[in-house]
Amino acid sequence: MPNGRRPSGASGVRAGRRRTGSSAYMSRSLRAAHGRRRVRAATLADVTGDYLPPEQWYAQLPSAYVAACAFFTDERGHVLLVKPNYRDRWLFPGGHAEEDEFPHVACAREVREELGLDVPIGDLLVVHWSPSAPPRPRPMVTWVFDGGVLDAARSPEIRLQEDELDASAFFEPKEAADLLGYTGVRVAAAFEARATGRTVYVTHDEVYRGGAPS
Repeated sequence: MPNGRRPSGASGVRAGRRRTGSSAYMSRSLRAAHGRRRVRAATLADVTGDYLPPEQWYAQLPSAYVAACAFFTDERGHVLLVKPNYRDRWLFPGGHAEEDEFPHVACAREVREELGLDVPIGDLLVVHWSPSAPPRPRPMVTWVFDGGVLDAARSPEIRLQEDELDASAFFEPKEAADLLGYTGVRVAAAFEARATGRTVYVTHDEVYRGGAPS
């Protein structure tokens, strides 16, 4: 912090006007000084007149929903899906994270609640960013963790959360992808991540392979 000074009542969050880039944090006086090439050392006390209170700054920032789910397969390589009673399509076991809940903790909790299984949650396989789409007003970020292989001995231990789920079943990868709809891209991405040991990033309905931003 310049000169170590801190204005009274300020939290130190540089909450600027509704602008992007460095100009969001620069006061009118500093911009004018730069424009005249008369740059001088400034303290926060010089510029706080243009700053928003932290609660207003954070309230105006974009936000997203967070979900976490588990990728389970059986010994044949078939994929475990669950059928909610409130949606037409099938899903990976999982759900939304609670307030301040780590995604891997949310995944373990949802697996216990939906399947009755207390299993270790493995590596992060897929991060899936889905843009807002009616009726969901905000983007969704879904973290897909490796649930491992459920062998024939463990599969009978599944106890469905009957108030939310109608069924669970293992499907061949292609059929699982079809049943998942646009999130079906997660199936191939999860298998790829298992094979390579690298997390795969998915944007909406395709794997991101790098390159110029679109």
